Amino acid sequence: MSLSSKAFDVVSRPIPTEQIKKRPGKAGMEFSYITPDFVIDTLNEAFEHRWDTKIVYQGVHDVVVVVGLRLTVHDEAGNSIEKEQFGSCEITRGLGVGEAFKGATSDAMKKCATLLGVGLELYRDDDVHSGPPTSPQFRPPQAAPKGALPPKPVAAPAKPPAAAPAPRPPVASPARPVASVPVPKREHPFGVPVASPAPIAQRQPPAPLKTPPVAAPKVNPFAQAVGESTGPNSTQLNALVNLAQRKNVSPSNLIALASVTDGSGNPITTFEDLTRDQAIQVIRAAQQ
Repeated sequence: MSLSSKAFDVVSRPIPTEQIKKRPGKAGMEFSYITPDFVIDTLNEAFEHRWDTKIVYQGVHDVVVVVGLRLTVHDEAGNSIEKEQFGSCEITRGLGVGEAFKGATSDAMKKCATLLGVGLELYRDDDVHSGPPTSPQFRPPQAAPKGALPPKPVAAPAKPPAAAPAPRPPVASPARPVASVPVPKREHPFGVPVASPAPIAQRQPPAPLKTPPVAAPKVNPFAQAVGESTGPNSTQLNALVNLAQRKNVSPSNLIALASVTDGSGNPITTFEDLTRDQAIQVIRAAQQ
């Protein structure tokens, strides 16, 4: 089925300026977009309400909701055209799971409509600003002019003189014990014996300081749980979904660009079955 001349004129006409909205992006950039109600009005006018949608995939990955949507339009004879795309929306404090599913569904519907030509000019502008950076150009070093003197070699810094060895501290001789000196008894002039003073006690060496026991390092109870996560994270999954949308291919076709397989050698068909290393391979292959 091909679009009728009326439908083609409606979906391909320029978007009115008042219908184009702005939103801030990363690195201080600004992106243009259209609202879902404008897309719905355009589809109703182009196909006279003969269109419908169906959700073919939905899931929550970390804090990102992903929805796969199929858009089907019909002509007067009953012939139909189907377009499928993915949409995503991040769950935040001010946006619950239900609102995130609604946002992801609207995102998928708008992307399906762009495959028919609705708002395609805005996506072309975004691709221009968000394309891959160009590789740096190699410039050979310029040759020295004729007659110029070669540069003088830079002398290596002199090594500082070796420091003299530090003098050894004197070894203290062990302390000798002090022997008690007996004191002779003195007789009292009136016949009363005088008690002799107590002998001088020997000095005791100070008790050694006790080293406090070193506490054993605490074990992270979540270390094993974190290490066991080998699937793609939310950032990788969002990048894979966006690449599949830009190239207008299914997840299995996008994964086939990197030729990654599972442990049995079978091709992987879904993003969730990839490991993080395999997700990086698919992203790099899709960006080439």
